[in-house]
Amino acid sequence: MPNKALTNLEIMKAVKKLKIPRFRGVFVRDNLLVKPNRMECGVLNLDDTSGNVTHWVAYVVQGQR
Repeated sequence: MPNKALTNLEIMKAVKKLKIPRFRGVFVRDNLLVKPNRMECGVLNLDDTSGNVTHWVAYVVQGQR
């Protein structure tokens, strides 16, 4: 992994390379899917689509419903 801020495309490339199971996607806060799967993980940007989209965070859902 490069030692720099990553784009959504670079994050997706890393996920494919690492073969992360149940990866749902890379989202911006206002485009996050409404209903999570029972088990999933993903990357969320805390900004919305009108912002600079600079702060990525990972999330995990484990058996919630």
